Amino acid sequence: MNPVQFTYFIEKNYDALNNQFKSSIKYFMRSYYKLAILLEIMKSYYQVSDDVSSVEALCKKVHNIASRTTVVNFINELLELKLVKAQYNRKDKRLKIITPSNILVEDYEKWAKLF
Repeated sequence: MNPVQFTYFIEKNYDALNNQFKSSIKYFMRSYYKLAILLEIMKSYYQVSDDVSSVEALCKKVHNIASRTTVVNFINELLELKLVKAQYNRKDKRLKIITPSNILVEDYEKWAKLF
């Protein structure tokens, strides 16, 4: 699929693609900063990036599109919904590392296969 076809595919099938999943993927598709956070968390999970998905790192990654307060509130919502887990870094106890839940990983992988 070339970039133009991909663009039209997403435009035409956006709602249908998202409706195939529980709220996990749809929850991130509500705004660009949420999608950016999802991608950062998943890059860290799959070890594509050397960066860990700490709360501070996620705030820095999306600082140009969302405030720190917005990102922290969103991460807290994700924790309440059990879409992500938080663990303190073993080396630096000040860092809270955000990792995807099993449900989010499963839905993300299903979603990725559509492309």
